[in-house]
Amino acid sequence: MGYFDSSKNRALWEIELQNLRKLREERASGKHVTVEHTAERHLTGKEPVRMTYQDLLREEAAATQKSPKKDRQMAMEAAKERQKDTPKKEAHAYEKV
Repeated sequence: MGYFDSSKNRALWEIELQNLRKLREERASGKHVTVEHTAERHLTGKEPVRMTYQDLLREEAAATQKSPKKDRQMAMEAAKERQKDTPKKEAHAYEKV
């Protein structure tokens, strides 16, 4: 019943009940009544997404693959680090002699 804790939801429900009562009265009086479905669907972003197991596997595989750009970038950074370390090692070697 937490739905009715919100005044907005309570007001929407009251409107729906009024419409239902009006329809019941019209049917009782013998009028031909057509019901229009007026329920609106509000998207919250938490709706389930329908997908197959194969789609899920493809999506997971694509997410886990390393991109070539990242590999190249990591290789370049490692090469720069090696270049920075190399002169220091040579300088230490000459000082000890």
